Amino acid sequence: LRFKRRLAQAEARSLRELDLAKTRLYTNISHEFRTPITVILGMARQVREQPEKWFRQGLDMITENSRRLLRLVNQMLDLSKLEAGAMEAQLQQGDVIAYLRYLVEPFQWHAQTKNIQLEFHTSEKELWMDFDPEKLGHICSNLLSNAIKFTPGGGPVFRDGKKRISRSVERIRNFIIRTGILGGG
Repeated sequence: LRFKRRLAQAEARSLRELDLAKTRLYTNISHEFRTPITVILGMARQVREQPEKWFRQGLDMITENSRRLLRLVNQMLDLSKLEAGAMEAQLQQGDVIAYLRYLVEPFQWHAQTKNIQLEFHTSEKELWMDFDPEKLGHICSNLLSNAIKFTPGGGPVFRDGKKRISRSVERIRNFIIRTGILGGG
């Protein structure tokens, strides 16, 4: 009886944490919409006021930020499908450590341009398991982009794989595991 009660409490706590993480995710996504919308509106105004000066650059920026908005909408739709159980993970057997190194590598140059130290260390040489490369890549790209965006110059972003970087990352890790983006190996 005591075990069942502890299990129920742990599940309830887990659900509360997941709800909180989802709320934060929706809040962050909403904030992510602001930037491209602001750019689109600003460029549209510039093109309207001085078309000869801003037409080409304005059109390019409006197009780029419209694509960014479309990606955000697609992410939200994917999240809804995932929550409804309508989106299944496309698991593949592979070395997730090698894949994570592959994902981190392009961000290292970007971090260097901002004087940020981006490293990926782990005690594991390789870890073979089932995972969804597309979804894991998407999540890692978003995490690394935000980490670089919100880290002051000179700061580390991604250090030792053994250390718990933050409670937010731990919640995201739990969400990834619960939703099946990473499968058992």
